[in-house]
Amino acid sequence: MMLLTGCATSGKVELPPLPEDIRTCFQKMVGPFPEGKPIDDLMVFDKLDEFIKSDKTKTACGKRLIAIFDAAGDPKALAKLLRDNKARTK
Repeated sequence: MMLLTGCATSGKVELPPLPEDIRTCFQKMVGPFPEGKPIDDLMVFDKLDEFIKSDKTKTACGKRLIAIFDAAGDPKALAKLLRDNKARTK
């Protein structure tokens, strides 16, 4: 007979620090159309452009965040990612 042990963690899980620019990236939102103004075609195209740019930015932020968490088990890879992140935000 084989006994299985529990898989629960024995304490606090340590996650890498969240770079501030990633937090800022996800907090930015595309705002609504201005109230009280009729919406014309140009405004719609501008808003679509804003959404596309926002999506590309958030996708890049999300990929960096995933890479940081994936590297959390490898201190050298994590240090490099965080160092590269600091260089990007300066």
